[in-house]
Amino acid sequence: MPQGERDERGDRGWAQLFFSDEARLWTRVRGAFRLEPDIYAEIDRDPGSIPQAFLVVIGSAAVAGLSWSPYLMFLSIAGLLFAWLVAAALIWAVASLMLREEVDYARLLRCLGFAYVWVTPLLFSNLPLLIGSLITLGSIALLFYSFLLATRQVLSVPLERAAAMCAIATLLPIVLIWSLTR
Repeated sequence: MPQGERDERGDRGWAQLFFSDEARLWTRVRGAFRLEPDIYAEIDRDPGSIPQAFLVVIGSAAVAGLSWSPYLMFLSIAGLLFAWLVAAALIWAVASLMLREEVDYARLLRCLGFAYVWVTPLLFSNLPLLIGSLITLGSIALLFYSFLLATRQVLSVPLERAAAMCAIATLLPIVLIWSLTR
């Protein structure tokens, strides 16, 4: 930064900075729930949004885990954090191979982190009869679509190409596990 210029955050105190960033976090979470592509564009442009994405993943897992025991909630948080990192790595690898260019893992990581808001409806997956199953299927479908929006934004590819990359990245571990267990 040239001398004399200040970061826009430099003039604010820590409390103002926290509450300003918190307001942006809630706006972004609502936008991810609404499947707004513009929100993913905003997150993509903000290199400082990885801590927010981390909070979204933890918060989503905690909300989804409320219907389970505290032990299972802890496991769901740890599992979802691991899934976030692995999903981003798999999409990164598939995109790097398909596009034959360098793909920024950090950009994928932060955008995909916000896509995980669609894990929160799993709080109601234990409802009886068919309701819980429908909520689970809907949540997974919307999570996948949210992945498509995030991937499309980061890679600047058509939705169909993002769908192919996400599908390959999703199916790759399933096929690998299946082939190893045969």
